Amino acid sequence: SVSFTSKILSYKKEGIPPSAYMELGRFLQRADRERDQVINLDKTQPSAAILLLKDYYRDIRQIPRVIPMQDRLPLEIEVTWSDLDNESNIQTFNLFYECACVLFNLSTALAKQAVDYLQYASEDAINNARDCYAQAANIITVILKEYYISY
Repeated sequence: SVSFTSKILSYKKEGIPPSAYMELGRFLQRADRERDQVINLDKTQPSAAILLLKDYYRDIRQIPRVIPMQDRLPLEIEVTWSDLDNESNIQTFNLFYECACVLFNLSTALAKQAVDYLQYASEDAINNARDCYAQAANIITVILKEYYISY
């Protein structure tokens, strides 16, 4: 499992006041817990998955603010994602790849939520499904614009 906490805290200890260091530690521990939950998502519960993926994405987007751009590579935080069949893994030291994977999974959870809405033949259900599909499409656009070149 990925541990942002141990890698970043050991690297970033110098020059940080103790209270800020402790706050950083709590933030990174939360990101570690969220990643563990993201990796083990219940794909049959898209609503819960959507909330968790949004929270985790929000938190990992903060990590580059803690670490200057030129300092990211020495941290050697390896992230791993599996393909759909869990037959092969992709491993990289690129945090942008992590962000792109989280967003991709968020878009698929939104698409699954849309399919679930379409089980009901009501105008509200169709509107909710349309909104979920629109959000999923927008997320794919974000991946292409912000992360495609990064990895």
